[in-house]
Amino acid sequence: MKVIVNKLNPFNAFYFKTCFLNSFFSIMQKYDISILHVIGDVNAYYSIAENGQLKLNFINDIHFKNLKADLSKLANKGGINVEHNVGIDLHTFIKKEIKRDRPVIAIADCFYLPYRSDTFERKHFFHPILLMGYDNTSYYIIDQINDESLTFGYRVIDSLALEEA
Repeated sequence: MKVIVNKLNPFNAFYFKTCFLNSFFSIMQKYDISILHVIGDVNAYYSIAENGQLKLNFINDIHFKNLKADLSKLANKGGINVEHNVGIDLHTFIKKEIKRDRPVIAIADCFYLPYRSDTFERKHFFHPILLMGYDNTSYYIIDQINDESLTFGYRVIDSLALEEA
């Protein structure tokens, strides 16, 4: 049986600071919540780089020093409730949330993500992935194909590879 979160699409309007925020923007759009309060929380200015391209410079960057508190603050400002779960089985938690039509952002080691040709079995790199569905053997996620691509798309990963990641 295949279970997929409704109304969840990759956010590709623009890339904003981190892959995590692009996943977070996908969730905000699912719930019809404006992303402007997140963008507005960042003080930045534009300048021209040496190569002539427009460059965005951040003044008070979101550093995520206290990850749980920072993520909860961002989510709550957007009207999204965040739950932190420790000690629960990974697959049980993800499937429970997806059945409730709630996507899950998980931090994975790209070394174990088979669709990531730039890092798979080559380089350990922690990166957020957006879990949006599952079936008997696989999970459906939204992620970029490699570090060079800023375009997020639909991917499939088998259950064992997700557990390793």
